[in-house]
Amino acid sequence: MMRFFGLAILAIPIVFFQSPAGAFTCGEQDTMDSVLRAAEMKPLAWGMVDEGVLIDIYTSPAGRFTLAVRDPSSGTLCPMTAGEGWREMTAAEAAEYLGKAAPNGTRLYAAVAEAGVGPSPATVVLTVADGLWKVVLHMRTGMAFPLFAGTVWEFVAPEADDGVKRI
Repeated sequence: MMRFFGLAILAIPIVFFQSPAGAFTCGEQDTMDSVLRAAEMKPLAWGMVDEGVLIDIYTSPAGRFTLAVRDPSSGTLCPMTAGEGWREMTAAEAAEYLGKAAPNGTRLYAAVAEAGVGPSPATVVLTVADGLWKVVLHMRTGMAFPLFAGTVWEFVAPEADDGVKRI
């Protein structure tokens, strides 16, 4: 019997976008990894959305990011949004975002999404806490749209040679 590992896919729009690595859409995993690495993007983390579907976050030393959906069964990687300023929020910023002090072990990340999901620019916020994670898109109008959520989240070891852990 198969187990459901993720909470839900809240929305997966199919989009074309200009990433920091250049214009591209879905492609074969190894090819997409090469394109992202050529743009100095390295895997930061991955999360399981549903059994077999993963979200990958690639970042560069300059703070650029690309958020992509990966299907290991087909070997496909589909970039969804990209932008600048990827960083971990301070405790004060996290408390302001959450409306309360962040529980121990909670990590929040934010960046400006310049292309992909929704009108640009918008702020992408990743929250990781107690084995759960979610990605929310915040529009300048004050509206917020949950994009993805799941129950498994792994940060990629910086010294890992090939980057993203394969499932």
